[in-house]
Amino acid sequence: MRISRFKWSLVILVMAVVVILRYGLSPSRLEVPAAEPVAKAAIIPDITAPLASLSAGSPGNGIVPVSAIGRRIEIVSASQVTSRFIDNRFPLRLRNTPEALDTLIRQDSALLLRHALIDSASPEPLVIPDHLRSAREPGAYLVQARGAIGDSFRGQIQAAGGKVVAYIPNNALLLRLSRAGAERLEFSPEVGAVLPYEPYFKLDANLLSLAVEQRALSEGARLHLTVYEGPDTVTRLESMAGPVLSRTASPFGPVLTFEPVPTAWISLAQDPDVHHIETARPRTLANDLTGHRVGATLNDSNTIPYLDLRGAGVLVNLNDSGVDSLHQDLQGRVSSVDPSVLKDPEGHGTHVAGIIAGSGGGRVTGQPQGSITNASYRGKAPLAELYVLPVDLKTGPKKSDEFIQTNAAAKKAFISNNSWNYVGAYDYTSASASYDAAVRDATPRESGSQPILYVFSAGNDGGGNEAGIGGSQDTIASPGNAKNVITVGALESPRFLTNEVVMDTNGMVVPADQIKTNVPPETYTTNVLYYEASDSDTQVASYSSRGNTGIGVESDAGRFKPDVVAPGSFIISARSRDWKLENQVDPESPEYFVLREMNEQLATNIPPDQ
Repeated sequence: MRISRFKWSLVILVMAVVVILRYGLSPSRLEVPAAEPVAKAAIIPDITAPLASLSAGSPGNGIVPVSAIGRRIEIVSASQVTSRFIDNRFPLRLRNTPEALDTLIRQDSALLLRHALIDSASPEPLVIPDHLRSAREPGAYLVQARGAIGDSFRGQIQAAGGKVVAYIPNNALLLRLSRAGAERLEFSPEVGAVLPYEPYFKLDANLLSLAVEQRALSEGARLHLTVYEGPDTVTRLESMAGPVLSRTASPFGPVLTFEPVPTAWISLAQDPDVHHIETARPRTLANDLTGHRVGATLNDSNTIPYLDLRGAGVLVNLNDSGVDSLHQDLQGRVSSVDPSVLKDPEGHGTHVAGIIAGSGGGRVTGQPQGSITNASYRGKAPLAELYVLPVDLKTGPKKSDEFIQTNAAAKKAFISNNSWNYVGAYDYTSASASYDAAVRDATPRESGSQPILYVFSAGNDGGGNEAGIGGSQDTIASPGNAKNVITVGALESPRFLTNEVVMDTNGMVVPADQIKTNVPPETYTTNVLYYEASDSDTQVASYSSRGNTGIGVESDAGRFKPDVVAPGSFIISARSRDWKLENQVDPESPEYFVLREMNEQLATNIPPDQ
């Protein structure tokens, strides 16, 4: 057992307390539309061509929607017209209105897209760069109802051959729809507006800037394409982007992964079967004091469980680096579909597993700083069983999110802990959407619902200070930024760590037996590296990713995240037999010397092979 250097494993405390000890699965939260907030737009005095000169027959113009009451959304080329509205906060966000999002979200005529704010009652055109407009059949359309969507509106869509892909605020649906079907809906009394789902709307924020400037991808970059799959979709896309590297499911259709030629990727957005394109990203990993702190135990020694609940009969899904299934605190209660996951050289998963379900059988012989005498280091649910699934960290998710979800559901897991995120993916992604859906039903292709409560770490990108403040907002990474998952940020743990390290003027660590006497005071510097990071139980840990999420995208203030914070630093838990500190921390660094000293203080009476 040891003090972990892994900052995010404590996420399971909230999971165990909220669900195993006290609660059932919470109802799904109110869906917050993935719409973008509005900044006041600067108005360019004149446009270069009158609206009357813009014909519906212009290349790529698609449907020019005109409702029975005269609502009109012109889709025009940037080569013909200069937009009158510039969004200073999001320069690439299109708009045909100067209204702020706080106003538009209350307007039935507003269409709120990630990269476009549209008022279908406005006579102004929506100006789109030529190369990011549909050059042929769009394949999909945005169709807005007059007011709230009702049965009659849905009936009109069905009659026109439309298939619903997603809800779009306000009062609109993204439909898989032919041009003929769109024309049929155009003058329906139930329909307020119809417009093509343009290639411009399909790209994530990172890709959009490249596409607008027609720049190449970085070499080796991979893309996830969410598609409406037809009989020749895969064949056609492979002819454009090379072989499909992986395939998984999402709430909006299959997600195919490609590694396209860097200079020939923008045309993928023109394909009518492509709904969304985003950057493919790799995953990254993200007892005694905390049990009493969060109410899982009733005493400081961590020995009296709340309501005597110990997790008996509960199966917890743990998606991580693996678990040392032979560890004395876990033996006999760990299983997996993949035997390779029952070892853990990384150490992260075993540490998390101990926090969830460690029995406390490995007794610490010393007294760690901050702990009371004879404290128990058992986990929050010491009788629970663990079903472990792998999270690949090197080449991307060899095991897809769909694999993780459906396998946990097949084992009847009720709760899932995930101390990982996708690197740098701060937008709401297809992975975010897939976990939002899995909270309701992790096996959508089977009859009935299999809900799973997903708990995610917020991430390690907060950049705050040791006083618990500051840092960068909107740094909670996907899938932790999903709407229906429980997202947990980290607090400090009050261990008041006083371990010192002595460094010379070159910043090199000086062992105690090599410190010279009778030298100038400035020769050595003594640092207590972790005291400020362990002097409180109420301060947010400096590294903990900050919310809100979707700031300036989902609303001006964004959506509230993380949902809760819990102790997440310097947690004592199970140590994998295969873990070595030097594999993760530079042996020459000051941190290594301090962490090694703290780990050596945690000698246990566990046999050497455990």
